[in-house]
Amino acid sequence: MLLPTLLFVAIVGVVATLLARAGGRRFALALGAWLVLALLVASTGVLSSFEARPPRLLFVLGTAIVLVITTVRARVFDHVPRAWPIALQTMRVPIELVLFLLFRAGSIPEHMTFEGRNFDVLVGLTAPFIAWAVARGHLGRRGVIAWNVASLGLLANIIVLAITAIPGPLHRPWPGPPNTIVATVPWVLLPVFLVPVALLGHVVSLRQSLQTWAAQAPLPEPTPTVSVTSSAALKHAEPACGAEGPGASAITSPAESRSTATTSFTDSSVAKYTR
Repeated sequence: MLLPTLLFVAIVGVVATLLARAGGRRFALALGAWLVLALLVASTGVLSSFEARPPRLLFVLGTAIVLVITTVRARVFDHVPRAWPIALQTMRVPIELVLFLLFRAGSIPEHMTFEGRNFDVLVGLTAPFIAWAVARGHLGRRGVIAWNVASLGLLANIIVLAITAIPGPLHRPWPGPPNTIVATVPWVLLPVFLVPVALLGHVVSLRQSLQTWAAQAPLPEPTPTVSVTSSAALKHAEPACGAEGPGASAITSPAESRSTATTSFTDSSVAKYTR
């Protein structure tokens, strides 16, 4: 058990460091507090009471998922490059190796490993290539979304396999030992830290892809403006072309009106002066 334990602690340390550097100081403090709290609770043995209703381990896992949702809503990782949350999923390769070593040590059932029904290692194996393609611009939004959705399906698969192997109301009679190691130190960090981190990476990647898609969507074409002139304005604007005689009407411009008024005023003044 020494080799899988050392490898598992190393995985947790590397992943926690990457998240702390990308998330900032406040996130790093909150993450450290959550890890310490989870380890302290597991050290008391309270999570190993699988007969409790509701199962306490599932309660802790639910709390971790709520923290993931809070982190996404706070946009803590919206600034990271699009390839970053994808490359983060590479951690699932050594995690699957740890699970295989635990199976060989008789601590978990076979169906939780890649020799059984757990195909989550495929996500970790493809993550570096997907991240490289995204960074170089060789993979578009549709491809990233499809990869994330498929990876979330594989993540959901191993979560269900692990939960149904834990003693309790959801337990199924899988061959091999029950999955009780996840309630102990340091293995409690698998369901309350590494699994939520995998979920967080997919959600952040999907959010970035959808935001980019919305930002590059074509704008609607402007509606042409039609100038409508009222019938009254058209009536007054009609020129008096060819109209003669006393019944004809003419349109006089404002300048002509002022000129006529000035001439009339001058004539009347001259006439009054000569008298």
